[in-house]
Amino acid sequence: MDLWDVLHGLGGVARRAHLVHTPAQRRELAEALDEGTIVDLGAGWVALATAHPAIVKARRLNATITCVSAAGFYGLATLDTVPAIHLAVPRTRGARPRSSRPTADTVVHRETGWTRPAEARWPVAPIAEVLTRALRCQQAEQSIVMVDSALNKNLITVEELERGLLGPGSPLAFATLRRCNERSRSAIETLARLALVDAGLNVRAGEVVHGVGEVDLLVEQCVVVECDGYGYHADRRAFQEDRRRDRELVARGYVVLRFTWRDVTNDPAFVVTEVLRALKRLRVSHRR
Repeated sequence: MDLWDVLHGLGGVARRAHLVHTPAQRRELAEALDEGTIVDLGAGWVALATAHPAIVKARRLNATITCVSAAGFYGLATLDTVPAIHLAVPRTRGARPRSSRPTADTVVHRETGWTRPAEARWPVAPIAEVLTRALRCQQAEQSIVMVDSALNKNLITVEELERGLLGPGSPLAFATLRRCNERSRSAIETLARLALVDAGLNVRAGEVVHGVGEVDLLVEQCVVVECDGYGYHADRRAFQEDRRRDRELVARGYVVLRFTWRDVTNDPAFVVTEVLRALKRLRVSHRR
């Protein structure tokens, strides 16, 4: 196995000693360093120039990638890109970092139940540890978006998360977990649902309406809220199908409100106001 195979097998980061065993390999590494396809990280570490920054940090700290930094490895939705890299290490590890283990721009979580990753290529914490840490570490909206995404993808169950919520911060994390919903299919749906529920409205996510199919949110059994993300109307067929669904919903007595990502993220109060206006109009019309 050549040094490229070894590097790729370790996620792009390795110690020189693991790569170079012969004079030919030493020359090959030197050429790659000169060309810039492999970079010298110092303290005996090298990495592919394209290596993921979180993997670089995790390897050098002998840690696992966790919390919001692990979301992309599991395909989980998030709200924003968090600049700091979140890593997990055993609670028993010493607190003073070595010079070969830089922690700048890194959040290190010391976990009682730390699990060494089984997959050599990706030093990523198990999904349960990722999400229980996010529930304790991140703002409620960010962690709920991540948990909703994991539940919707059937990557984990609420019961598994409950079993992992132990120690400091658990009561608040449990309260946040109770706000999660496996029926939400995207971050924008989660944010809209939270805003409407916090306003005291009855909201059902992923409700199936006969003749229409699944709608994003059904509010008070009469207002359908559809959340249109960045990729909305990527093709004509999808656009036409949405128009058909809207017509069918109106024919069945529902009010249909569509909101964009910007509507929901920039001003969730606007979403609530528009839904309340629609509900008020419905009540007035029913009294006539």
